[in-house]
Amino acid sequence: MKNAVYYAMLFAVILTWGIDPVINSLFYKHYSATALVSMATLLSSIMFFLVSLKKLKPLNRRYFAVAVPICGLNSIACVFQRIGLQYTTPASYAFLEQL
Repeated sequence: MKNAVYYAMLFAVILTWGIDPVINSLFYKHYSATALVSMATLLSSIMFFLVSLKKLKPLNRRYFAVAVPICGLNSIACVFQRIGLQYTTPASYAFLEQL
């Protein structure tokens, strides 16, 4: 049973790795890199919130003093990455995106 789960996970990774550049090229025709990063960030934030809903504690000012600048820098890096990946070959794109 364990082996079947491992092979299913490996198949999911391979499938995601292969389809990702194709899907992203379709998205680039309709959205800018900033819009794509914003949508991905919003979706992941909602998912993390739902997963950790029971374990949330009150957030203090110190938490936001660290989290907000880090989030801003990460978003800028993601936008630059998305812009740069538009100009690479599909093979390089898949390797760099999954890395």
